[in-house]
Amino acid sequence: MAFLDDRAEIDNWTGQSCPEFTGVPPEVQLAAYYFMILWSVFDKRNLNRSASRLLIAKYCEGVPEDVEFEPFETCWNFYQGRFADPTGVNDHFNDLVGEDYGTSKRLEPTIAAQQGTPKDKLTALVWITYRLRCNLMHGAKHKKGISDQYDNLMMGAKLMTKIMDLKLKPVG
Repeated sequence: MAFLDDRAEIDNWTGQSCPEFTGVPPEVQLAAYYFMILWSVFDKRNLNRSASRLLIAKYCEGVPEDVEFEPFETCWNFYQGRFADPTGVNDHFNDLVGEDYGTSKRLEPTIAAQQGTPKDKLTALVWITYRLRCNLMHGAKHKKGISDQYDNLMMGAKLMTKIMDLKLKPVG
């Protein structure tokens, strides 16, 4: 099989069976693929293949108070700027968390305050990746679509690599 033939076959099926995804640009599709592959590696290595709010919370408890945050600054600046402004969280934040009020309560103080300890910020970034994963797998992606999510997903993929580079103790 050739890559272009394989892709054409999948694109053809998607066009016929999932018209809501026919307009998704190829780069956004690629960003979603990268993100989901890296999330699945993280899930296997750190969450016993059972991504849940409980296991994410346990994982975040294992983040050391003095974690070196410099590798995460670019990701933090991107997501903090995307999800909040000087007055607090914004519509992008609401799209991210949806009706997941538990995650919203965990994330909002750090994102809205635009500050926090390195552990607070890294914990917020882990929760953001969890919500990106939930939105791709279960979320209301048809409401606004994913066509404009390249930056969000690609930054999430890069963030997953940095999180796994920490080699924190797995949970479970």
